[in-house]
Amino acid sequence: MPEALITIHNNQIMENEPLITHQKEPHVEFGDYEMKGQYGIWLSNDGKKYVLFPSELVSMLLHIEGKLTASCKDGDIWNGNTVYYSDAVDEYIWILTDYANKKSAYLVFPKNKIHKEISEAFKLLYGSLSQGAKTVYKGNSVNTDTLEVCMKELDRAIFISNNKRYGYDSKIKEAEKLNFVCKHEYSDFPYTLTLGGITLKSYVSDWTTDLTQLRKDLEMAKTIKLFFEDSPTTISFPNCFDGGIPDRGKKELVEITPNEFCESVVIFGICNRYQVIQAIYEGLLRMARYEFHDEEGYGTWDDMDNMTFYNKIKSPLVESLIRNKCIENYEIENRQILIRHILTICPHHGYIYKDEKNRCDNFFVNGKIVIEFSDCGRLVLSIPGFEQWYNDYLQATDYSDKTINPNFDYDCWREHGLQLASQLRQQLPEDIDLWYETHNKDQAKDDQPVLLYNNI
Repeated sequence: MPEALITIHNNQIMENEPLITHQKEPHVEFGDYEMKGQYGIWLSNDGKKYVLFPSELVSMLLHIEGKLTASCKDGDIWNGNTVYYSDAVDEYIWILTDYANKKSAYLVFPKNKIHKEISEAFKLLYGSLSQGAKTVYKGNSVNTDTLEVCMKELDRAIFISNNKRYGYDSKIKEAEKLNFVCKHEYSDFPYTLTLGGITLKSYVSDWTTDLTQLRKDLEMAKTIKLFFEDSPTTISFPNCFDGGIPDRGKKELVEITPNEFCESVVIFGICNRYQVIQAIYEGLLRMARYEFHDEEGYGTWDDMDNMTFYNKIKSPLVESLIRNKCIENYEIENRQILIRHILTICPHHGYIYKDEKNRCDNFFVNGKIVIEFSDCGRLVLSIPGFEQWYNDYLQATDYSDKTINPNFDYDCWREHGLQLASQLRQQLPEDIDLWYETHNKDQAKDDQPVLLYNNI
């Protein structure tokens, strides 16, 4: 079982689940770090000391930087842990991620309390430095001169913090991106979910997962549950509100609580909510696209073929959310749309696309794009430059040893292909989905398939 998330609010400790060790109230303190004559300022939390840097503390109060570094000693090695924070009206919120101990803490400090502790710690550190004391900070990075500068800024910083409210969007300058990737195995659906450098690995079980409910969770964009047997991995937004989804550019707190079978930490991050929803939504659609390997599109999911799975997840409402588009009444009435075929642009020697059954083909005929399905008829489309783009790749690739001409600008070629694929998307009927993938591993190690949307 993973250790539980601990919330500390108004000096009250609330435990969601029992912990192996007892959580104590955190403090910012000053003292001799290891009783070896080396002094510093630290955050004392859960029986451990996380050394804090004076300049970063002042920057936090001034709203200059979006994170602190909290280092604690593990044997002879110093481990840097990330502290994300937000400045509310009367409180600070710190999210401490302890990588060494594989756990996180969501800490809430009353402002008057932490301002008093920081001010006192600065005074004590300055007094010790004035008497020639050594510090835990490496080199000469913290001395009387640097601390004098920090202390001059401290009063102004506290005043600003007390009189102006800042949210996550202005506090955290570097948003984290959630990645959701599935890999083929022979039972259930394995996935990896990565946020802020921490990866959670688990499965989605067919016998406990209701795909219709999962689609509705994505449409509501508040709490998403991925069940492995009877235990869900939960992706939620602790600060979500009932008034709707935040603007596309807004960042907020996302919390990922692993299922009971994972030996993993509760993960926190600061993300755009639309990006989290998009990653999970498209990741689930990719499950249907790639994980059903039978010729007729059947896989391990409850004897369900890939197009049935795909259409249970497919949602105009989710795609409107991803595109930050106002949802029209007709989209609410037609919650789902039936996708008949899936095309994936994936250039290779001899073909340019695959369909939902992994059948490969080349649709260039006499300078036109020709797509034909028995149930959808024949489409003849015109996109200038598309065939030449494909030929450029063939000419630059040596398929005998799977290498690409070093003078070939792969990134520029890939971006151009995405533009051409977007034009194709606009000319395809609504019941055909289009993905874009250029999976040359040597050129683009993190190149994930892209779902093309209409009118972007």
